[in-house]
Amino acid sequence: MLGYLLERFGIAPSNFNGYEMLETGKSWWLLRKSSHLERTSGFKVFACGMKAFQKVGQFIKPTTRLMQLFGREATRAVMEITGEELRSLAKGEGIPCNLQVENGYVLLRMYGRYDLGLGLLIGGRVQLQIRKTDLQQISIEP
Repeated sequence: MLGYLLERFGIAPSNFNGYEMLETGKSWWLLRKSSHLERTSGFKVFACGMKAFQKVGQFIKPTTRLMQLFGREATRAVMEITGEELRSLAKGEGIPCNLQVENGYVLLRMYGRYDLGLGLLIGGRVQLQIRKTDLQQISIEP
């Protein structure tokens, strides 16, 4: 998982040194390292910490929350969008992307500092990958 973040987004694995990652079914969860974790090693885990990745079909997708928290470290596959472009994406319309990256996920950033979540780049166009409930919390004004 961390290798993917480095390769696709340039997010170094060292950003996760203080965390553990646990796999449950089709999800991977991120939680802070703690001496108390050893006492839970025999438990069957349903969910813990923050969901960081989820298997979607044959792909592994970083979650919106993960990218909002660690996206500031991204140096690649970052697409700066305007409020107008976000509105188009929210309506289900694709927007053109001029990034020189392969098809796949791109981090959507507004005003140079707000990491919103992911878009899916296919054939030069990006489709929104942020849930509508999460979109309702985003202000378009700078």
